[in-house]
Amino acid sequence: MSQAIGKISTPRTVVVVGATNEVGKAVAQVLTGRGHIVRGVARSLGVALDDSDALATAFSGADSAYVMIPFDITAPDLHRFEDEVGARLAAAIAKSGVRRVVLLSGLNAHLRMGTSLGAALMENGWRRSASTNWCFCAPHSSWRTSPRAWALSSRPLPASS
Repeated sequence: MSQAIGKISTPRTVVVVGATNEVGKAVAQVLTGRGHIVRGVARSLGVALDDSDALATAFSGADSAYVMIPFDITAPDLHRFEDEVGARLAAAIAKSGVRRVVLLSGLNAHLRMGTSLGAALMENGWRRSASTNWCFCAPHSSWRTSPRAWALSSRPLPASS
């Protein structure tokens, strides 16, 4: 992965959900390499996705976020699991006032069926948040860890936003 973009002049605080998994770790490394402050969300870091209070603390005061909902094949009802995690993340984002969010969505979210249904429903629900600028990214080996996937998080908002 190229890090040719270099350091930024104004560091931002970015919440990275899944900061210890393959994709989240790569995103966190690139962000810290550019000079941003990363707050990781992961059970091993003491911030579990089922802990609303810990999520609210993690997102509080952050400038932007890179979020994802893990695929849990052990969940008795996968879509219910995704809805519950998505609702907790959306609540933490709304409460914190984070204005820019990159969502690692589903590869086939546009199909709105099967395992992709959860990602499609999440995108539609989160898209309605008027105070947050969203960027939905579908996983792809060259895209999901690319700095372009989270560049939205590190650029200043236009004055009119």
